Amino acid sequence: MVSELLNKGKENAITTKELMEKCNFPSNRELTAQVSRERAAGVLICSKTSGHGGYYLPKNREEIVEFINSMSSRAKNIFNTLKYAKEYLNQIDGQITMDMDLTDE
Repeated sequence: MVSELLNKGKENAITTKELMEKCNFPSNRELTAQVSRERAAGVLICSKTSGHGGYYLPKNREEIVEFINSMSSRAKNIFNTLKYAKEYLNQIDGQITMDMDLTDE
């Protein structure tokens, strides 16, 4: 559905707003969910955040590599954020356990 509307090449990326209008999606969330479904089905839909951002089909190997690098960087940032959130949760859980141990005396 979305992939059928996309142009080849990042310079021809279609903005989120344009795609939402063309697909009659009322929110960005619905568009990104559809893009995710198409990607999961094996369609390589690239995206860019620089400039006006948007979605596109890759026109060459270079654009695929650039997309992979961008997504890898985003994934690394997300995993680091999760790691720090889990560490913080463990600290809080440890404090709660310590607080409970102190009140039991």
